[in-house]
Amino acid sequence: MISSRSHAGLAGYLLRNRIDPGAPRHDGAVALMFDGNARVLLHPGARGEIVAEAQLCLLSENPASDGERMLSALQAASTRPLQEAARLALTPDQDRLVLQVSVPADASSDQFELGLAHFLDAVNDWRARFGTL
Repeated sequence: MISSRSHAGLAGYLLRNRIDPGAPRHDGAVALMFDGNARVLLHPGARGEIVAEAQLCLLSENPASDGERMLSALQAASTRPLQEAARLALTPDQDRLVLQVSVPADASSDQFELGLAHFLDAVNDWRARFGTL
C-alpha cells in the first residue's frame, strides 16, 4: 500500500516543520491539526498525489432539513474562482460536507506548503459560511 509519507513534498514539509503526524492509518492517510481546530486528513492517491480533506460541517439524519444548507453550499461553490483548487464534496456516508484538494505527486515541499496554506484559507472561508469555525 502506498503511504502518504512517500509523497516527497509532504515528507519535506513534515521534516522542515518538525512535524510527526504519528503512524499512518490503515489506509495510509495521516492527520495534521492546524490552529487546534482544523484537522486535515492527507490521503495517498492512486497516482502518487496527496488528497487533503477537511470537514466543513455535519449533516443531520434528515436530508430534508439540510436542503437549504446544501442549496446555499452549491450556490457558493458555483461562484468560487475557477482557479481555486479546493472542491466541496459529500462524504460517502452522506453525513458530512468536506473540502478536498489534490496535491500532485511531483510537488516540491514548497509547493506542498503553499497548496496547504491556500487549502486552509479555503477551509476557513467555508467554515465561516457554515458557522462552524
